[in-house]
Amino acid sequence: MSDKVVMGSIPKKVFYACAQPHEVVVGCYWDINYDQYSPKPNTTVRAVPAFPLDFLDATMKRNALEWVRVANLNINRNSPPPAEFIEIDNDPIKQVKILSSYSMDTYKVLVDGYYLHLKEDVLMDTIIQAGIDPGGILKGEFIWAKIKSQMKLIRVGSELHRLILEFESKKDKKAIKKKSLEVGGIYQDKKKRRAVFLGYVNTNRYVTHGNVYAQTNLSALTYDIKTEKKSMLFYRLSSYNTREEQLKDLENLTAPSYNLILKKSHAYIEKIDYVALPADMISLVRRKSLNEMKMAIVNYANKGASGYISNLIWNFINSSPYFNMYPYKTPEVELFDMKKLLLFI
Repeated sequence: MSDKVVMGSIPKKVFYACAQPHEVVVGCYWDINYDQYSPKPNTTVRAVPAFPLDFLDATMKRNALEWVRVANLNINRNSPPPAEFIEIDNDPIKQVKILSSYSMDTYKVLVDGYYLHLKEDVLMDTIIQAGIDPGGILKGEFIWAKIKSQMKLIRVGSELHRLILEFESKKDKKAIKKKSLEVGGIYQDKKKRRAVFLGYVNTNRYVTHGNVYAQTNLSALTYDIKTEKKSMLFYRLSSYNTREEQLKDLENLTAPSYNLILKKSHAYIEKIDYVALPADMISLVRRKSLNEMKMAIVNYANKGASGYISNLIWNFINSSPYFNMYPYKTPEVELFDMKKLLLFI
């Protein structure tokens, strides 16, 4: 299963904001004549510069009109005509022709008489997977996609196309009901962020007032206690190590505690796998978090690193939900009191 995700969609309709048609140059740097005194003519083709849009709301229309205004001024500074909007069905396009290079990662192409952009990644994919004919005619079919806020011409059947369709098929999918979560289940959201569900917990969170980083005295630290009932405990899986390595670390309690997440609601839409966890996993994770906190306090006290006291307090406050948690519907555990530990150091 791929970890890649592309947040995009394939609109049914596309609008072209069209500038004034004119002759555009065809070819690479060596084919273009920049010397007005040279008799060598440029190869040109008549085309309509166009700005693609997936819909025409006020903001999009205003941006398109500004683009057309600038484009027309570059063509005819005396009397630039107003923009024209053309609506087309977003059907597969054939005979996309490369005209010239536009920038480091963009090319100019001719599509049914319109002068448009094509990104380098799409061109590279097309050359390798489909091919290109002499004259710059790209093989395959192309379609408009909206990726984030940008319209992009992509090759039909490409991996990019597949990932967009995959995201689009899941974008309206509802989060799994809280009561349906399974301990040990590996879940992912629409952006393929993944986590293991460890179970339901109650906990007590420490809450300070004012600036934590202004604290200079551990023994004088004060905080309120906020009780939280039936939170969901997840362990976030990162993309830096393999899933197998991370699950092994989780089972061995060597996984980093900063990947623990407590949530009252979640955005996971599907279960993709399962891992068997110890029955007392929450208690094991709590003890690990508690031991890490105690060790940090002891190390600080032994080294006398006064410059790092604010970091230690920040860690203490933010780790409190984890070293104070206990399984839902079980007796409450004793709250960890840092001041008691300090008396014995």
